[in-house]
Amino acid sequence: MDKEKMVKDAISLAKKHGVIFSDTTPSFRPKKDNRKEIVYIQINFSGGQISKDFRFSELDQFDEIKLANFFIELVNEKDNQKLKKIE
Repeated sequence: MDKEKMVKDAISLAKKHGVIFSDTTPSFRPKKDNRKEIVYIQINFSGGQISKDFRFSELDQFDEIKLANFFIELVNEKDNQKLKKIE
């Protein structure tokens, strides 16, 4: 699967479950040879912000639902929320 599309789809799913992302998320940055290799995610919550960089190789362990649930878990952990995970 195209990792850029997977990230965008996961963000869309997570938004539907209550996760609030910054307006600049996702941000894809080239690392070598102008290939997109790093994605920057910023999540807003009542206590501040969570920033996370992923190398595209780290995304191999995710599909869009697992990645969306990862974002939900981050918010639940950092902000003591009880957002429902996607099943």
